[in-house]
Amino acid sequence: MRSVTADFRERSESVDFLLSHIESVSSVNGSVDITVILKSCFYVALYNNIEATIYSILERVHEECSKRKFVELSPKIKDKFLHYHFGNGELNIKRKRKLADDFASSNLSFPYLSEYQKVKTVFSGNLDCYKIREVFNSYGISVGSVKGNSEHLLLVKNKRNKIAHGEQSISEAGLQVTNKKLREVQNSVNEALLDFISFADVFLQQRKFLAQI
Repeated sequence: MRSVTADFRERSESVDFLLSHIESVSSVNGSVDITVILKSCFYVALYNNIEATIYSILERVHEECSKRKFVELSPKIKDKFLHYHFGNGELNIKRKRKLADDFASSNLSFPYLSEYQKVKTVFSGNLDCYKIREVFNSYGISVGSVKGNSEHLLLVKNKRNKIAHGEQSISEAGLQVTNKKLREVQNSVNEALLDFISFADVFLQQRKFLAQI
């Protein structure tokens, strides 16, 4: 998880630089309009860090699982394996026989996340603390107490989605938001993401993705 953490910190530094710029611009007279726009962009940047971090975590999980045979995997990982290869649709007998032969000969491997996402959507613009817990649970990743205010992650998700879907313009989403509030939200996001990285690291280090004997 070192590379995941390093990338997270690099993105966090960029977000922090943006917030410092917002604080600087806010002190200049007549800069209200540009400050509001920058605050809206700040929410988008924060959400992008959330999604990029969770994606990177799951990439590592998929990479580790892809190195193992089907029979070695934990029940929850096996379920994802089966959902990917069999899908939800009805299979014809020829396809069933081919998959059965591939399973028997171990020709099938657990997919990388990029391939898995083409068949099954893990998440899409909807990450907050609740959703991340749900996603982690689907892999068997245990999630303990998460530092930071979970309402702040929900706020970031909702702000980002309102901007992305046109419900709010970038000149509206940042209205009536103090710099102090932005700093609090940023701290909550950073603390939560570091916890989620830690939970996933334990999952991989203890090989919880494998069947427990």
